[in-house]
This record gives sequence, C-alpha cells and structure tokens, in this order.
Amino acid sequence: MGAMRTFGAPVALIDAQHLTAADSVTQMGTLPIRIDLLSSLSGVTFELAATGTIRLEIADEILPVIGLLALRQNKHATKRPKDRDDFRHLPAAPGCPPWLPLTPRRRRK
Repeated sequence: MGAMRTFGAPVALIDAQHLTAADSVTQMGTLPIRIDLLSSLSGVTFELAATGTIRLEIADEILPVIGLLALRQNKHATKRPKDRDDFRHLPAAPGCPPWLPLTPRRRRK
C-alpha cells in the first residue's frame, strides 16, 4: 500500500479490506493510462501466479509481477479481444503446458 501512496492513489482507494476481497478490482487513472489492481485472475491459481513471480524494485518498493506462464494462461482464459491480441504477441514460456498453444484457437462458426 506504500506503493499506492507513492503513486498518488486517492486515499479512498487505499483500503486493505477491499484490496484483499475476492474478485475485487481497483482502478487508478483513466484510459489510456490506467492501472488495474485485481485480487484474482481468470485461469490462474494464486499458487501458479506466485511460483513464477518476477520481483521488481520501483521507488524503493519490491513489487511482485506475474510471470510469463501465468500471464499467458490468464490471457488465454479471459477471451476478451484485447487479451487475445496480447496473447498472440507473448513469447512462449518455459514449462508451458501443451494445452496452452502459442496462438489462440479460432472459434468455429
């Protein structure tokens, strides 16, 4: 939550109970420059997301960032047009399961 304060998030958004509630979304900023904080992800368990986490240091804060395998699984599971496009541009992840193709399958009509 220190990172949120440093970023300049409104005090009303810095609520630990909301940020840790199941399926909560907190949005800061406006499109095209917006940050969405999600408490859960489609197609990804917490264990998978935590296993491949990359840690970045930004403004003296260590921030965990979802790893490539979990990001690919999430983009594959959501089915939104933007996520399908993102998925197509992501590189293959080490240990990528065979059921997770490099490109999304097209729906049959």
